Amino acid sequence: MDPQKRPRQDDEIDLSLGPLKARVTLFGATVLSFSIKDREVLFVSKKAVLDRTKPIRGGIPIVFPQFGAGNGDLPSHGFARTSRWSVVSEAPAHVVLALTWQDDLSSKVWKYPFRLEYTIELSPNAGGSLVTSLRIMNLGLVGEEPFDFQCLQHTYLAVPDISKLTARGLTSPFINQLAKGEVQKLDSDALKVDREVDWIFFGNPEKPQEDVVVSLGDGANVHVTRSFAIASKHTACDVVAWNPWIEKSKKMADFDDEEYKNMICIEPGNVSRKDVIRGGEDAVLTQILSVSHI
Repeated sequence: MDPQKRPRQDDEIDLSLGPLKARVTLFGATVLSFSIKDREVLFVSKKAVLDRTKPIRGGIPIVFPQFGAGNGDLPSHGFARTSRWSVVSEAPAHVVLALTWQDDLSSKVWKYPFRLEYTIELSPNAGGSLVTSLRIMNLGLVGEEPFDFQCLQHTYLAVPDISKLTARGLTSPFINQLAKGEVQKLDSDALKVDREVDWIFFGNPEKPQEDVVVSLGDGANVHVTRSFAIASKHTACDVVAWNPWIEKSKKMADFDDEEYKNMICIEPGNVSRKDVIRGGEDAVLTQILSVSHI
């Protein structure tokens, strides 16, 4: 499915900057498309549900305030990806969206006063890139009312052929979520996908910006640059690598049986742990996607 070729829905925003194009929906603040010279960088399943009744399978959904299965009243991966966001500002090449604790269902399942601001911007840097920056603010009393959280940009990358893909820059060891959270190491300096992958790679607090370079096998490389800061201090930014492979693909109603061959998730965030911000503080998770040799 090519989001750029189907009619734009009322809650969607198109961005453009020369050969760069993007499409964003207010439902979940999900980036549906990012293309350079008409080459689509993001994957969206052709079976993705687009009636705003469930999370969108593909693009860049937002995970907040928790990663993984529901905890209490919180749904799996939190509520940000299924809430309707509002527009703060808009220009041809960028948009700023917001979600607060008073919006939508968030006040019913999350008792802490917060505000999320999400800046989505097309940039001419690095030959053309998509910059997505999520700011998480604790609106409680300054220095008080802390809350802990996890956040993630759940980025789905389009892949011509998964058997030819390699990804470098993933720091080993990692948490293997398919082996009861066992900590393991990669066999080489490059990730190759020939089975189901659901791994959390630890970020390095000594490297405020880290790159994962995904070689797609057809001469194109996707560079995923990530950073994470709390109260203006850079800290470790984890990254999740995910591909459902054959059996799990067959169990997902919003994912075609064969689509595992054409996608890989490389997802920056804080998911190996929970971080805390106090009243008046914020955290900022930034991702930069760029493509070389296209």
